[in-house]
Amino acid sequence: MLEELKEEIDKKFRIADKTIQGNSIRLDNFEQIAEEMRRLKRKEPTMLELQKFEEKWKQNNEDIITKLKLLENALHNRTERILRLESFNADINNFGENSKRLRQFEKEWRLLGGIEELNKKLKNIELNTKTINLHEKEIQKFKLDIIRLSNENNTRIADFICV
Repeated sequence: MLEELKEEIDKKFRIADKTIQGNSIRLDNFEQIAEEMRRLKRKEPTMLELQKFEEKWKQNNEDIITKLKLLENALHNRTERILRLESFNADINNFGENSKRLRQFEKEWRLLGGIEELNKKLKNIELNTKTINLHEKEIQKFKLDIIRLSNENNTRIADFICV
């Protein structure tokens, strides 16, 4: 049972670590999007450029939402594992410190890094989730800027047609 629990925890940590790495890569795209938005603002973008930019934004937004869901799931799973391990620790303490089962548990607990290590990893996931939330707010701001620029562009086109 303890072997299975350990394998399950290792598997979840690997999945969450890959998710976190994927989010780090995706954060570079935010900088590219911001640079492109600045470039578009400087040269009064055409509707086609704005549509391309909005399509990129939508794809990145979908990717971010997917990553957030994965992070939320990993965070939930890790929290459950930590609670199970703490419960398991309490059960073993009830059997006494000299028991064979307790020594085995202590060995495996040390291999996992103890509750402090698991809490550090959990806090790291929470920090990454907060960072992604901040970037999503920036994306919302960029979308509003796109809409505003599109409206200004439409007004200029309408003024040009009227003249």
